[in-house]
This record gives sequence, structure tokens and C-alpha cells, in this order.
Amino acid sequence: MATPAETLHCTVLGSAEFTVLAVGHPRNCQVLAELVRLAAGDNKSALGMLALLQERVPRTGIDQLASGKWKLLRDKIGEFRQSRGRGRQIRVLAFRAGRSVVVCSSAFEKERRIPDREIDNAIAQREQYLAAVRAGRVQLHTIPEQSE
Repeated sequence: MATPAETLHCTVLGSAEFTVLAVGHPRNCQVLAELVRLAAGDNKSALGMLALLQERVPRTGIDQLASGKWKLLRDKIGEFRQSRGRGRQIRVLAFRAGRSVVVCSSAFEKERRIPDREIDNAIAQREQYLAAVRAGRVQLHTIPEQSE
């Protein structure tokens, strides 16, 4: 994580009426890397989560999502939820940063409860992001286009 004097890099996952960011440069963004890794196995939940974060949330924001897609957990941290069928489910922890920005802090598969350490890490990333915004030290990056 960046110290207060360092620039905080964020990857733009989607942008329209709302902007969805993920903490980290595209080369080392945990959220993007984990979702791409899971989607590579044709994981329908991961593909659905990518579509949710890149397309739907930027158009509608969090408040317009069905209750099964977004849930506020604690300390201003919420989770995007995506599941198809039984077993492990995809979760992305995130927080609001103003009226039109959502920042994703981590992505993972879960079977039961979200580990407290994941939420604690998201709280720390929220504090770091807000401090970086106040200091004018947030740098946004786009996802590089994939060549086929």
C-alpha cells in the first residue's frame, strides 16, 4: 500500500454516470487480476461480476442494484455479490467515495462468511484512498486493450 506521501494508483473498471475504480495499477490490481483469473476458467460468476462492475454499476450506480447484488457490511464497506449455482461465490469488497465513485478493494471466492481480515483491509484501503484524494495523489489508469 502507498504511504500518505506516495501516489495511489487506481484502475478504472467502468465509467458512465458513475465511475467504478479498483485499487492498484492495471499491472498489479488485485481485483482485476482475480476476476480475470477466475473468468479464464469460464467461471460464469466471475464473468457476471466483470459485467456488473464494468457495465451495469457505471450506468446505474449502487442504489439501483437488486438487493442480492450489493450489501452494506460494516464501517462503510459493502460487497458486490455474484453467484451462479451452488458452491463458491464471487465477492468484491468496495466503498463509496463521494456521490458518483465506487472503489473496489478486493475480489475473492467465498463459501461462507467474509473473513474479518478482508473487511479490515478494505477499511484501511478506504482511509488510504480518501487521504490520497485530499492530498491530490490519486492517479487513474485505464485497462489496456487486449490484442486478439
